[in-house]
Amino acid sequence: MPDVEFILAGAWKDDAIEYLRSISAPNVTFTGWLSKEALCNLYRRAAVYVQPSRHEGFAVAPLEAMASGLPVVAADAPGVSDLFEGGEASGGIVVPRGDVTAFATALRRLIDDEDLCRALGARARARVEESFALEAVGARLKEFLTKGAKIG
Repeated sequence: MPDVEFILAGAWKDDAIEYLRSISAPNVTFTGWLSKEALCNLYRRAAVYVQPSRHEGFAVAPLEAMASGLPVVAADAPGVSDLFEGGEASGGIVVPRGDVTAFATALRRLIDDEDLCRALGARARARVEESFALEAVGARLKEFLTKGAKIG
């Protein structure tokens, strides 16, 4: 297994922050909240993005990672599964919430297989461009408003 560094970035509730800070391992770093610039730099350094959340609204963070060309390993929280409706063809591996073994297995697959990691990253980027970029969303909204709306 190659050397792996885990960077836990984000803003969590106080109890989660205390738990994360209690992790004392040489390959785990807790950053807390990051500026946009720092987050972009982190995405550029990363090989894989992970989203183990059990609850999610609209999954912005995975979309940002996908737009940066990162493959994603994510739990099937509401909102996340919609990003990866094509499974691995959409650039990610989605596992059942709370299934630590499945999550670790999926992450291990990407860590151990650089070609798969790169391929999923390229698919993730393509998925964002095709389905979530402003142009794609605007075109769907325009179609809905012009063809779907009937007044009168």
